[in-house]
Amino acid sequence: MKLEKIKLGFTLVEVIVAVSLFATVGLLVLTVFVNITKIQGRLAMENAIYEDARFMMERISREIRNNAINFEEYFNKDLQENNTYGETFGCYAAQFYNPGLDIDNSSTPKSPPGSLGAFCNNGDPYIGQDCVVYKPSVDLNTGQYPYLGAPNPTLSNAFCPKYPTSLGAGGSALTCNPENLNSTDELYLINKDGTIATIFAKKKVTDDQYALGMLKLAGEDQNKDGVFETWKGCTGRDFCCADGFSCPFGVGGLTKLEDSLDFSKAGSGIYTGFVPISPLRSNIVSLEFIVTPGEDPRKAFAEFGSITQPMVRISLTVQPSKDQLAKFGNPSDENIPTIVLQNTISSRIQTEVKSYIGPDTQKLAKCKLSNS
Repeated sequence: MKLEKIKLGFTLVEVIVAVSLFATVGLLVLTVFVNITKIQGRLAMENAIYEDARFMMERISREIRNNAINFEEYFNKDLQENNTYGETFGCYAAQFYNPGLDIDNSSTPKSPPGSLGAFCNNGDPYIGQDCVVYKPSVDLNTGQYPYLGAPNPTLSNAFCPKYPTSLGAGGSALTCNPENLNSTDELYLINKDGTIATIFAKKKVTDDQYALGMLKLAGEDQNKDGVFETWKGCTGRDFCCADGFSCPFGVGGLTKLEDSLDFSKAGSGIYTGFVPISPLRSNIVSLEFIVTPGEDPRKAFAEFGSITQPMVRISLTVQPSKDQLAKFGNPSDENIPTIVLQNTISSRIQTEVKSYIGPDTQKLAKCKLSNS
């Protein structure tokens, strides 16, 4: 009997089906792996910027706790559009003083309005010299801004240094609502001794990236009246930057500290003036501070709504920088990790930071008192 050989193998159809199944399973596995990798990358970016955001929030919060709100700087920056940091220190506190009577050289008192400061009986301005002070000329602290008795008292405060001196549409006086103006993108602080001022703001470090910028200023008491009134043009320095901060000045250099918030401005740079204290892997999308109240409660002691401990509500939104996003394939806008942190911190400084003490020994020509 003749035995036939049995041929073993796969038909073409079977091979195609097997290859198709293998390719399908492989594609599914690869897709799952790619998705897991993307998720891991997103989580890694999200964790990184969350840690950066927490660091920034904690640094800002610590400075708020250990300092007072620098209402003088908010008043200064809003008083005139082009005012630079520290330009009119003392002007805010002076708004609470009702200037006394002027006196001319014949020792004859003038009628109101008066001017800031006191006068000697001989008509000379009192700046601390030995003389008999003409008592009706001495400034009186009223605890209200604008000071009691001033014409057109309004709801003005440190964030709204305006008076209704002109008319708007319909003949109504131009006023402002300070309750809506306490929101700002820069935070101004000052230590309890009034010697070191701290500023937080967004600093542009590339064409499309912002970091948290910090600057500290060291003031000077040039007139020896016990108040550090000079924050611009300190002795031997064009800028009153504290130790550890680079603030050059001169031809082709930095001309005002505000310019150091943009790396592309003349004389600026990433580490000039404002120093970025947040990692450059993170980009600050928005930074907002809401200061409450809008008045220094130690100066506005006659304003009921201002008698509360100052606090700051911080709102911070952070995303990865473009360099970080490029490492993970530039995800679409809806897939970009975004961290939003909010916190409310109260200052622990319980005493008044002196910025004006009555006699006009400071340079307050730009104060624009409503009755002077």
